[in-house]
Amino acid sequence: MQTNSSQPSVSQSKRLGLGRHARQELMCIVCYDTETTATADWHHCYTCTAMWCDACMAAMYETARDHFDDVELSCPQCRGSIPEMQLTTRTRRLTDAAPAGLGCSDAVARELIAYENLLVETVHLCQCEVDGRPHFLLPPACVARVMSRDAVCDIVGEKQGAVSAAKLRRMLRFEDYSGVMDVALDGYTSVLRDGAKVPSVVRFLEWMKKDLLEMAGQGCVRITGLCHSVDHAIEKARLLEAPLLASGFVGSRTRSKRRLGGAEESAKKTKKTRRR
Repeated sequence: MQTNSSQPSVSQSKRLGLGRHARQELMCIVCYDTETTATADWHHCYTCTAMWCDACMAAMYETARDHFDDVELSCPQCRGSIPEMQLTTRTRRLTDAAPAGLGCSDAVARELIAYENLLVETVHLCQCEVDGRPHFLLPPACVARVMSRDAVCDIVGEKQGAVSAAKLRRMLRFEDYSGVMDVALDGYTSVLRDGAKVPSVVRFLEWMKKDLLEMAGQGCVRITGLCHSVDHAIEKARLLEAPLLASGFVGSRTRSKRRLGGAEESAKKTKKTRRR
């Protein structure tokens, strides 16, 4: 049994994977429909010239999800792996220099992506229906138990240690998704701060909270607990960033006082010279 953690959802495909093509007369390679308006999302292959519409992307994902033993989510033309294309794109977006990306190394980008995958799967556990759809083939409780033994959790052990990893896996087994979010966010923000050298982690967390609040507003009640976890992470990040901001502010004031003091000393010496 698999959780399909290696295969992205349709929302991930829009956001992270295949991008949005330039608006022009486009023809879907699957259904042959054409589109000339800017109302629909289109996806394209990074290996060949194939393009396909959002409806066909959803159908391809559902087929790969329901028949994961026999069907791979791949380009309809060249059969290139769509998850691999998405991973390449996500890595490049993180390693690109600012403002387009974070300008981090490939190793840090892989760590951030691993944490993002864990966070996304946690959100999916809260979003899915009682039977696990649209993200899973089993009820969320069963999926969470499988996830507790899955490679998606390995990043926590690598970056936060065995104790945090054991805590995360235990919380998954007991369906404590807010606790899972707490552990994952601790590691994610640490990599952002120490690895990617992001000036303000709070900004990233506020964006995340905004997205989660939109999901909660659409009727997904379980997402509310994840919003509380992000609130706690924001508080921790502000406490960590406050001394840095204060030291920078104090440092600038100290430098200003030194410059002012030096100017006053020069003025006094000039006055003494004139009197002599």
